[in-house]
Amino acid sequence: MRRGLDHHENTGRVSRRRVEVGVRGAIGLAVLLVAGAWLITPHPVPLYDGVGLPDEPYRYVHVPAGAKGTAAPTSGTGGSDVANGTNSSVLNVFTGESGPQATLDLPEGGVSAVSGPVTVQITPLAPLQDAPAATIDGNVYQVGVSSPDGPVGWTSVASQGALHLRAPRQGHTEVVLYRPGAGQPWRGLATEQSGNDVWGAVPPGPGQFALAASAPLVYGPSAAGTQTVPQAPGHTKGFPAWAVVLLGVLLALVALIFVIRTRAANTLQGR
Repeated sequence: MRRGLDHHENTGRVSRRRVEVGVRGAIGLAVLLVAGAWLITPHPVPLYDGVGLPDEPYRYVHVPAGAKGTAAPTSGTGGSDVANGTNSSVLNVFTGESGPQATLDLPEGGVSAVSGPVTVQITPLAPLQDAPAATIDGNVYQVGVSSPDGPVGWTSVASQGALHLRAPRQGHTEVVLYRPGAGQPWRGLATEQSGNDVWGAVPPGPGQFALAASAPLVYGPSAAGTQTVPQAPGHTKGFPAWAVVLLGVLLALVALIFVIRTRAANTLQGR
């Protein structure tokens, strides 16, 4: 009789150990799935926009009265080779803050140049000139494009690109302003919110960009109100991509644990 009880206890221990090993394996698999999903995502979700990792305070070129001093704002630089007269790879340029205060995305073929490489630079400037009926909110950002041989122009493909600016604070409706160069009048672009404090627009060309809390919108041929502004990487409306992936992995993990425990229970009952 005792030998039968010992056999039953040993069988129970083995089954429980199999369950524990299965659960640990399932957890390890879930971690690998999350890591894999992170790596294969076309635009990996930046950590700064995650839970518990908020954006750092806004960095001003000239700190306004009442604002806390911070490190100086950063610039951003990117480049691409030229093939058939246009950029041969995607131009994704962003400043170095966490999260970036300015981001520019231009698709392949978005700029034209005689030869390459083409270089795109985003430079923060102080807002020396305000927009009509509006005060510029934060820095002005100069977007410049150059190549070693002649000028660089925007192509029609650039309308599939987007420029995003982070506002100094949340809770305000912002408008992306644009002007081709210093001293020229500002005009509002068709603007969409692409994050809690991030606002985006289709860039009509190189020049200066800024945010304004309120401004009369002046829509021109390159800023039609029907344009859709692509989402900035890491700033999405609704559930972010990482949350959807994590939810799916967790559901798969729960289902796997349920199956393992059910099989273990059936094994014990069968013995």
